Amino acid sequence: MKGRFPIFIILAAISVVVLMLLSLDPGQSERLADMRRAVTLEGEARETAMFVIFVAIAGFAAYLTFTRR
Repeated sequence: MKGRFPIFIILAAISVVVLMLLSLDPGQSERLADMRRAVTLEGEARETAMFVIFVAIAGFAAYLTFTRR
């Protein structure tokens, strides 16, 4: 675990630098904004996704509770 922690920091730093470089170009920034708007869940799809995530987390919590000795 001790050796993996810096890898996460390095990946996060690289992600931030890449996002900063992409946001400097107005055309690329606009395309990224359009892409973000296109994948945003709205209405019933958002509620369904939240419910599925809730069921998954509750199921995992129940699994951990019932399998603990």
